[in-house]
Amino acid sequence: MSSEGGFLPGTSSGGFSPSTITGGGGTSTLTIDTTTSAVPYALSLTIQGTSGTIVHTTSTTLLLTLETPSGLVATPGNSQVALSWQPTTGASGYQVQRSLVSGGPYESLGCPSGAAWTDTGLANGTTYYYAVLAQFTGGADAGGASPLSSEVSGTPSCPVPPYSGTLTASKSSGNTVWSWTTGGASAWDLVRGDLPTLRSTGGNFTAALNAIPASEPACLANDTSSTSKTDTNAAPAPGGGYFTIIRPVVTSGCPAAGTYNDGSATLVLSRDAGIAASGRACP
Repeated sequence: MSSEGGFLPGTSSGGFSPSTITGGGGTSTLTIDTTTSAVPYALSLTIQGTSGTIVHTTSTTLLLTLETPSGLVATPGNSQVALSWQPTTGASGYQVQRSLVSGGPYESLGCPSGAAWTDTGLANGTTYYYAVLAQFTGGADAGGASPLSSEVSGTPSCPVPPYSGTLTASKSSGNTVWSWTTGGASAWDLVRGDLPTLRSTGGNFTAALNAIPASEPACLANDTSSTSKTDTNAAPAPGGGYFTIIRPVVTSGCPAAGTYNDGSATLVLSRDAGIAASGRACP
């Protein structure tokens, strides 16, 4: 085997396996060894084999490409999706691509030199699909690119408003009166769910809100600017119970709702998502 220009640094021939073929037929595999110093390039190879006095010659092209970027992660935010991935050895840059349809076709967004990119100016509530490829530029006539990475998706959403207030209950004329402090918000939702359902489902807030009797509301107050609400609904049946949650809301610009920040970030996000997923929640 020979090459018109020789092998570049970091690349060498591992030879054929097996080195000979007997019996008039068979196959042999050529191995090309590389190190981390190898860069993408294409190389013309001439391969020669002999059988007795007969010489066979053929040509082929060796194409050395970059490894596909791995570990692509999409982190949605308000009107944006932040992307990050593991660096590819030998890459001089990357190309970020996006589609509105899973699987493409993709459009190129940009070519960062590092393993991160933030896609901004997006529509909240719309799902975007991303893939990344690694690139190498070695001059006017040298370079290459890897295959596209696995696809990830991200759906930008409005930031969840925090709440640092308190919710209390009192009785008046047999009804429950809910009162709360502003907690840094100016509008609120007041929602309730079935407590036994919440416990039996291991904290499924969607199921708990859906378990409220159809003749009664799960949303006690919607986008209210008041800091109190009288609940005139019937008391739960013996052995039952309801829970009530105050949710700070943003009603303009980037509408969103939150809850008490009384647990880990994961628990709070799970609770908010569960409430929002119920058709009985406040609109």
